[in-house]
Amino acid sequence: MSEECIVDVPNWVVAAVHRKYGYDDGEAWFAGDFAPAYDWASDAIEFHMELGKSSRDLFLLGTMHRWPEGVEHPPLSGEMYVVVRFSPDKETFNKAMHTMLAWGTHSKHLLPVLIYQQEYGIGIMETLHPALPLDDKHKGFAIDDTASYAVASTIFKAIYEGRHSIKKDAHSTTDDLLNAFLASDIKSFLPKRHLDDSTKRARSLLHPQEMILLHGDLHHGNILYTDFLRLKDTWVALDPKGVIGERAYEIAAFVRNPIDKIVTYKNIKKLLRERIIYFADEFNLLRSHVLDWCYVGAILAIYWAHQDKEPYIKWLYIADVLQKLKVPEKE
Repeated sequence: MSEECIVDVPNWVVAAVHRKYGYDDGEAWFAGDFAPAYDWASDAIEFHMELGKSSRDLFLLGTMHRWPEGVEHPPLSGEMYVVVRFSPDKETFNKAMHTMLAWGTHSKHLLPVLIYQQEYGIGIMETLHPALPLDDKHKGFAIDDTASYAVASTIFKAIYEGRHSIKKDAHSTTDDLLNAFLASDIKSFLPKRHLDDSTKRARSLLHPQEMILLHGDLHHGNILYTDFLRLKDTWVALDPKGVIGERAYEIAAFVRNPIDKIVTYKNIKKLLRERIIYFADEFNLLRSHVLDWCYVGAILAIYWAHQDKEPYIKWLYIADVLQKLKVPEKE
């Protein structure tokens, strides 16, 4: 780490940052936003280990023995196990933090942020470690197990029933996401068989009547089971992106995931149809409308992967299946 960063950061943290962002970008972050953030947090928190190695953000597990300086909060009784989240991606980070602030503490199924320091780009929340995702082979369910759908429904209801306050300048809307796709060079990444259908269905989903603060990325990996401290035997949603839109958008993300497992499922049409029917009926939505969001959501995943220069063959396979899928309406 460069001598310009005058802060006592352990070598394993330096190595983690270099591994995530590369040496040059990591050093720039150390010399910029990270140093004061880490210094501010470490004055009250003892860091133990790194979490979330696959994430763009840096997650550190620690023990908070008092509230960091400048935070108005009741005195800390004893110690609290926390996750400290740092991110160089300020735009995405701010949306996540604003969403978790909006969640508040009204439901044990939604993980709130305890402290959000926008200037330093840092969020502190209660730890769920150890925790297992919804599709984990030990605590989780097989992807065709309807018990997992009931868990997801509980999370959905906690999000929707809270009717959280919306800061429109802090979040994207589903219209923003659709319009960005429609304005892109679609022919550069979509096969001809999807050009007309995807744009037609995407336009039909613009201007929804329902505008709710959604999680925005509620797949199986973001629904965790924990039995740690306060959250005993509980399924909890975390790591939101914060998108304003209708419920069908959120449901569609769950329906088409986990992508790596669902593409290998023997009867994928049957699985997708069952999921669409279950969630559409559970939330009194048109099945065809949920199907449209599932298909367009897969197309958006292709678009985002193309932007990030990542492979999207699995999403294209899902889009092919959903494009041809027929789902009868409820009688």
